[in-house]
Amino acid sequence: MKILHTVRQYRPSKGGLENYTESLAQHQAALGHEVTVLTLDKIFGNDRLSLPDEEVIGGVRVIRVPFIGNRVLFFPFVSPSCYRDYDIIHAHGFDQLTDVTGGCRLFNRKKFFITTHGLFFHTENLKRVKEIYLRTISRFTAGGAEKIYAVGGNDHAVLKKAGVESEIVYNPVIPFTNMTAAGEDFLCLGRISDNKRIDLAIRFLAEYIRQSGAQSPKLHIVGEDNEGLTERLINTAEKENISDRVIFHGFLEKEALEKILPLCGYGLSASRYEGYGLATVEGMSAGLIPVLHDNPAFREIHTRSGCGFIGDFNRLKPCVAAFITARDNLSPGIREKARRFALTESYATLAENTVKDYQKALDAENKMRVNAEGTEIRHIAALPVRVFTEESAVAKLANAVKTGEKLRVCFGNTNLAVKLNELGAAERDRILNKFNIVLNDGLGMDLASKYLYGASFPDNLNGTDFAPAFFRALPPGTRFYFYGSDQETVIKAVRVIEAEYHLKCVGFHDGFTPPPADFITRINQARPDIILAAKGNPLQEIWIADHAETLNAPVIIGVGALADFLTGKFKRAPKFIRHIRCEWLYRLLQEPNRLKKRYTKDIHSFFQKVRRNV
Repeated sequence: MKILHTVRQYRPSKGGLENYTESLAQHQAALGHEVTVLTLDKIFGNDRLSLPDEEVIGGVRVIRVPFIGNRVLFFPFVSPSCYRDYDIIHAHGFDQLTDVTGGCRLFNRKKFFITTHGLFFHTENLKRVKEIYLRTISRFTAGGAEKIYAVGGNDHAVLKKAGVESEIVYNPVIPFTNMTAAGEDFLCLGRISDNKRIDLAIRFLAEYIRQSGAQSPKLHIVGEDNEGLTERLINTAEKENISDRVIFHGFLEKEALEKILPLCGYGLSASRYEGYGLATVEGMSAGLIPVLHDNPAFREIHTRSGCGFIGDFNRLKPCVAAFITARDNLSPGIREKARRFALTESYATLAENTVKDYQKALDAENKMRVNAEGTEIRHIAALPVRVFTEESAVAKLANAVKTGEKLRVCFGNTNLAVKLNELGAAERDRILNKFNIVLNDGLGMDLASKYLYGASFPDNLNGTDFAPAFFRALPPGTRFYFYGSDQETVIKAVRVIEAEYHLKCVGFHDGFTPPPADFITRINQARPDIILAAKGNPLQEIWIADHAETLNAPVIIGVGALADFLTGKFKRAPKFIRHIRCEWLYRLLQEPNRLKKRYTKDIHSFFQKVRRNV
């Protein structure tokens, strides 16, 4: 299958998020899949580095897209066409690239997965704004995902509180092999950033030396500094009089890092927050005992592993004193226990399991598209919507014309749902019970289906496009009766249908002149195969329901403004606007006075009913 991973930063940028995405992509490629990574074209904090628009790294194609903004808030310039050629889209992190990717999914309808990587929401800065963002934009993005992988229990809990379900899949590590670090030094591993509070780690070492009297321990700081913090950290070490005991290595490849590890015995981190704590677990794979500040991710690692020390680095003296006590009481097998914990997950297993999830989603989609014969019903705001592909729905109606089976059909859109519910439950149900088939029409129904049933509809079966497809499937000379619209428009529409689709009109009546008392008898005497009712929602549905049994025509359909579009009275939106499913906005701009209530108050009412599942 063709898999696209999206991630805000990628090689040559270095960090836990980048390593995770790269390792997963390469392992999936090793399984025989075609894997691509889409990322931003600049590294945060290093704008001068020029990166190619496209290259291959480790057998994985990498595409880079431009953006504006910074690491906190950015907007990527990504077209929906960027996602067109892939079967699966897997987004990493909750950020603006994931939001744009999720938004584009509405147009390309690809299977969409998300891995949380800390959610991008753990810092205290602008906490309230981030919570609102999570509950609105991010929740909307999450609603389009087949599955969300939370990298830890904290991410899972935060999402659940926001009303989003996820599955906990802990980060694998690329372990250090055949090594058990057992020295006296401390290792601070990972990207150098303000959040990591490496200054506090330096002060921890100074306080440890003061309280323990130890003279030999050093602090090895290994990681890339894209924020320009190293000079400030050197000054911190000088103020604490331990300049000779704090060593800045910069970023090290694994081979170079393995030369330092035998000197170290403890993995030290004073980080304010972590998505998972990948660097800590990597260190544990070499037998490093974690010494951690108490944040949700580290607390989870400490609880799950049963290894190491966790304390409040904001209260340094008692924290260090507690660590010294814990150090003196370490069990002999603690380092091996840390190693076993770190090695419980692997990227090979992760790659296999994610590919299984991808295939399961694709199989379900294919099964729905191939076998959607209208047997499944999804109840959306009280509308019993049948699940059809366009092909199977057209075949169903065309066969009814051929065999004489009576089908009463309406297009279930948000407007019909609101109008019928306004009539009251009893009248709404009386009307709907007269229809054999309710087809899904519009983006609102698709979003509601995804929210309630976890799946979109196979195709958008709006009447304006579906009716011509149905006409084309009918044999020439099929007889139809048209009821609705104004006199001039209905005459033009009849001519269009006869000329373009070679059907035969056996009668028509406009929707503004009261029909004669024997109207139903006259229609039956004309012997139409199809009756097209074009009186608008809900009048046409009420009329069809009132005469569903007395009209003899095999197929009766409520077609709304079909005549207006066939004759050019109303202009269709350009194809690209229809492709991105924004024709509703185009129509709203054309007729704001008539449609503003439908797309404001009424759409709010619809989604309220969907949310309450009524």
